[in-house]
Amino acid sequence: AHFDQQPIEASAMVSALTIAYGCTKKRSYKSRAQRVFSWFLGNNHLNQVRYDEKTGGCHDGLGHATVNLNQGAESTLAALSALQKAHALC
Repeated sequence: AHFDQQPIEASAMVSALTIAYGCTKKRSYKSRAQRVFSWFLGNNHLNQVRYDEKTGGCHDGLGHATVNLNQGAESTLAALSALQKAHALC
């Protein structure tokens, strides 16, 4: 299903692509991981930033036309984990 998109899904993809890059050194995995991470920064179908740099929090699910503005622990930890992995690729 295309919706509801959850931060934990994007984070898991960043993690998997980072591991794939580490094992193979194929640049395509690195660029895909960075692109997936950009979902948190507004590269999504609603062009809505999910990760709040000021608070370190992350908004929950992204629906077809709506955003869940709750910043739960699971979403925040998913974003922080993805951020850490994305920075390690730089």
